[in-house]
Amino acid sequence: MPTERCQKRESTSSSDVEWKGQVKLGKRGQTYTSRDRRDYFRDYYHKYKEARRESDRLSVLRRKLKVLDHYGGVCSCCGESWPVFLTMDHIHGGGNAHRRTSSDVKVIYRWLVRNNYPPGFQVLCFNCNFAKHVKKVCPHQSTNGRNPHAAPIPSLDDDNRVAPGGRRDPDAPS
Repeated sequence: MPTERCQKRESTSSSDVEWKGQVKLGKRGQTYTSRDRRDYFRDYYHKYKEARRESDRLSVLRRKLKVLDHYGGVCSCCGESWPVFLTMDHIHGGGNAHRRTSSDVKVIYRWLVRNNYPPGFQVLCFNCNFAKHVKKVCPHQSTNGRNPHAAPIPSLDDDNRVAPGGRRDPDAPS
C-alpha cells in the first residue's frame, strides 16, 4: 500500500505537462503546438548564433593553446612560435588512418586532451607540416634552412654593378 508521500507524488505527476496529440498542455493551461516549439528554437538559434560561434571559437583556441603548450609550443623543425601558424603532426605519419578510425580526430586538439596527451605527436608549423606531407622531409632538415631553388646571390662591388635578376647593369660604367 502506498504511503501518503507516494500518493502525493502520484497526484502531482498528473498536473505536470502532458502531450495530447500535437498540443502540449502546460501547468497553467497554456497550449503549445510543435510549430510553436519549432518557431521558438529557430528564433533562439538565430538570436544567439553569433554569441555561440564566438564562444565555440574561443573554446577551440583555448584548447589548442593548451595542447601546443603541452607539446612544446614551437615548431620542432624551424622554431616558429606564433600559435596561429602551428598545428599538430603525427611524428611517424598515419594521420589519415588515424582520422578514419577515430570519430573525434576532426578536432585533433580535443582528441589529444581526452586521451591524456599521448606520445607520437609533435608541433609543426603549417609550412613544415605540408612539406613533410608532400616531400616526406621538411626543407629545413634537408638543406639547413637554405632554399635549394633560389638563384645564387650575385656579389655587388663598385666596378661590376648587377641589376635585379642577376643581369649586368647596362648603365654601369665599363
